[in-house]
Amino acid sequence: MIQNKIKITLARIINHFGYDLHRIPDPFIDQKNLIKGITGPVIFDVGAHHGQTSIMYSKLFKSGLIYSFEPYAESFKYLSTKVKRYDNIKPFNVALGNKVGKSKFYINPSSATNSLLPTDAKAPQIWGDGLLESTDQTEVDVVTIDSFVKKYEIKRIDILKLDTQGTEYQIIEGADMAFSEARIKVIYIEIITMPTYIGQKELHEVLHIIHAKGFKLHNFYNYSIINGKLRQLDAIFTYSGDSPSADF
Repeated sequence: MIQNKIKITLARIINHFGYDLHRIPDPFIDQKNLIKGITGPVIFDVGAHHGQTSIMYSKLFKSGLIYSFEPYAESFKYLSTKVKRYDNIKPFNVALGNKVGKSKFYINPSSATNSLLPTDAKAPQIWGDGLLESTDQTEVDVVTIDSFVKKYEIKRIDILKLDTQGTEYQIIEGADMAFSEARIKVIYIEIITMPTYIGQKELHEVLHIIHAKGFKLHNFYNYSIINGKLRQLDAIFTYSGDSPSADF
């Protein structure tokens, strides 16, 4: 019953954007199918943490090149060790955002929840105690997608995976050139839908931001539900071929 209510709610939201929701398949199989035929795909794993997803991409796309981004020093050390034997994974100890420079970084009991954004006071009620209550702060280097692709002469990003604990929209803001030149083909993004970080965007805002870049929703995945309410999900978007626009 609860799952059906969630699906109905999601269907209403995405129908507002002209989409339809039919099934919830495997997001990685879908990504593989969406870029089928591309030789040597380029993948950005942003918010790589300990490298689980980077390794999955490495195995899924054996001819691919994975750029793996993790700003937190301890997690990056673990990531670097774990991906060392994968020749097609390149780890970088930086955060991606909407400007180049230094930024405060909030360290939480669960390193997977670390963020450039401070924790919302309501987060423990939604996710439980001992996960998001910040215990320390540090400073990390931040670059934009546009500055990174220019520096490393990257011509395209076939898959842009974003899992950065509420700052995904900032990364999109820092990729104006990449989007305007249609360098990005597929976006795989985590979207938090309940108060977790101060400054995160609402679901409809994220949909609007990505749609305005010329992308269309492919599907939703991996629902996380608490007390009958949606608190997080993943989504895949594909470039529609239309010119990016702020208007619907």
